[in-house]
Formats: sequence, structure tokens, C-alpha cells
Amino acid sequence: MDADDIPTLQAQFDAESRDCQIVLDLTDLNLLDRHAVRFLGRCEAENIKLMNCRAYIREWIERERKMRADEPHVDTPSAQGNQRSGG
Repeated sequence: MDADDIPTLQAQFDAESRDCQIVLDLTDLNLLDRHAVRFLGRCEAENIKLMNCRAYIREWIERERKMRADEPHVDTPSAQGNQRSGG
């Protein structure tokens, strides 16, 4: 699974009713790139269940989630360098 697969999956998810639970069976998923890992993390955040997710993929998703949570956001003072004007 790579970045090229994401738009197709996203379109299928978007076409589903918001009232149904989407379950993504990852039994046959062995090879994926970072874009796919981040996509799977977003899927979980949107309550899409990842079934039969291999341990190394699960760990990678968690590492990506932690890395993104640790990144400074544009609207935070630390991202702006905590610059203060000296009056």
C-alpha cells in the first residue's frame, strides 16, 4: 500500500454511510510506505477499525502519531520561535 492507493480507499470510505462501522482488514498487507501508515492512523482517528493489523504496522502507526503530536504547530508560540518585541 502506498500513496497512490489512498485516494481510492478514501473515496470508498466517503461513499459509505456515516451510520455504518467501516472495518479495514489488513491481513494481506505486508508492504506499505509512510503515507499509507499516516493514512491508517487517520482512519483510526475517524473510527475506522483496523482488523488483523500486523504488530510492526501498529507500532509504526503509533510512532508516527507520537511524532506528529510532538511537532510544533504553526499557531503555537514555540513554532513562532517565542519571539517577543523588546519595547
